[in-house]
Amino acid sequence: CVTCSGGNSNQCLSCTPEKYNEGGSCVCGAGFYLSGIKCQPCHANCATCTGPQDNQCSSCGANKQFSSGKCLCISGYYLSGSTCVKCHQNCATCSGGNDNQCLSCSANKHIDNNRCLCNDGYFASNAQCIKCHANCATCNGPASNQCRTCESPKKISNGNCICPDGKYLDGTTCKDCVHPCINC
Repeated sequence: CVTCSGGNSNQCLSCTPEKYNEGGSCVCGAGFYLSGIKCQPCHANCATCTGPQDNQCSSCGANKQFSSGKCLCISGYYLSGSTCVKCHQNCATCSGGNDNQCLSCSANKHIDNNRCLCNDGYFASNAQCIKCHANCATCNGPASNQCRTCESPKKISNGNCICPDGKYLDGTTCKDCVHPCINC
């Protein structure tokens, strides 16, 4: 207490600048803990704490979750200094903000050299993986003429998956032409 109405610690009228009066007691403000009679700063990862270490947090700030006394970034964020920053849009979880620092990927993607790439049968559009046309095995876009590869026995021709001679396309399946037709 700076000034008080009695000799007890709960009879404070005013407090030192780093403390505030709560029910007559001078207590440390958010981001500080009481060490002896002085308020000391919490670890940078903590919003409030009971001591100076990163495992002595009592509560956490934005984009962090409390776990066993520590403040950890929520999924989809990484720690930069003492701030949790959103991962690159291609990553589900990450170790940094670049697209080559992914630790895991969202649906329809797989990880390759710490990058999230679309699975076969999907193409990338605005960090999302969109399903290819049903005739394509892999593609550059959603249309039937944007195929890169085809399922056997189909073959690629100007971006389209076509059936070989002696077969015709029925939906997405190559079926045999009826004898005596060679092409149908």
